[in-house]
Amino acid sequence: MADEEDLVARLTKAFGVKPKHLGSVPIGPLGHLHAVGLVEKQKLLRLRLDKGDVNALRRFPPYIVHQLIKCGPAVVSAPIAVFRGLRTSGEPRIQSGWAVVGRPASRYDNSGRAIAAPKEMVFAIFADADGLVFDWDWIESDPSHNSLPEASPDRFARRVPTPQIELDLGDLALGKFTGGFASHSWVGDCVFTYVSDKPAYAKRVDAKLTVFRDFAKHTAVGFKLKDAASVRGSIDGSASVSRLLVAAAHLTGKNEHLADFLPRFSGLTAEWHGEITKQRTSGDRAVRAKE
Repeated sequence: MADEEDLVARLTKAFGVKPKHLGSVPIGPLGHLHAVGLVEKQKLLRLRLDKGDVNALRRFPPYIVHQLIKCGPAVVSAPIAVFRGLRTSGEPRIQSGWAVVGRPASRYDNSGRAIAAPKEMVFAIFADADGLVFDWDWIESDPSHNSLPEASPDRFARRVPTPQIELDLGDLALGKFTGGFASHSWVGDCVFTYVSDKPAYAKRVDAKLTVFRDFAKHTAVGFKLKDAASVRGSIDGSASVSRLLVAAAHLTGKNEHLADFLPRFSGLTAEWHGEITKQRTSGDRAVRAKE
């Protein structure tokens, strides 16, 4: 009873009215949201990029940088929805991370040319609990609620009131695309790989894998392996191999004889290990801790 009285007092102070009902709000497979979770401090959410991810972007398809530079401000200035809780396992700062969703008027190609925004899609910016951005994509919208991402209850813990949001892109610059480059994001605890620079949207396969498909033919041009911390300790283990085979299946469009493609992805994991070692021993993490 004392806890409930305390919660009532906090809600009353926050909103100026006494709530009529307290309890749990079911939100799908990720569990239940207690009423206290509905109260989000309306502080400034400062979205920015980590130095390591900025450097990696120079090897990504140019349209990815154009999307953030041009779609990002539109989403931040007029978000449709904001969510908390990106994963149910792995790094706690990702479990309590942010997703800011909007619908810009255009998407952009590798030259920065504006193209009409894809129908039945929204643009989402993903960040860890501290606002460090690690991914941004066009994603399919929910058929029953066109302004929200597809399967929102499955992919996010809860929807929250929109805070004041600021986007600081710093010295973000274009580079030269390197196909097949495996980039590990310490911030997002995930690995990105693109084998083509065709502009693409993100299609979530499950909690561990997202595939990037080109807008024109919907063929797979890359993927994101999530919850990398659970894989990197066993590169030769079954978990790692199975995820890589699934990714290979999406990229090649073949479901048979996938072992023929494994060496290609084993090479990526070797480079990925190098990326992790480099990031873990650099001073970037210490700098982040001071922010």
